[in-house]
Amino acid sequence: MISEAITTSILASTIYDMLKHSLALSRANLKDRLKNWLVDDSTLRALENQISRMELNSDMSESAIERSLLASNDTLEIIRQIKPNKSTTIIQTHSGKGDNVAGNKIINHQ
Repeated sequence: MISEAITTSILASTIYDMLKHSLALSRANLKDRLKNWLVDDSTLRALENQISRMELNSDMSESAIERSLLASNDTLEIIRQIKPNKSTTIIQTHSGKGDNVAGNKIINHQ
């Protein structure tokens, strides 16, 4: 599945960066690093527990971490629950007269 491989790669990269910078593989650090993904607290807790059971260390390469993630069916099941955050933020500055509309403007004439 393509989305599974993408999130596994991103998670492996995230874990690699955390280990490289001597950060704890904690729920708070994972939440901060995965802020562009929709991850609820129960999924983060399960992910943290699963990662702590794996023998990941700072001597491993990114691809070795990814292989470890892919080898664990429990981890893959958790990863399937992680979805990209598709929200859009619109920042507008308006000075002067007129409307400042993001998206479609609907006018109802009566």
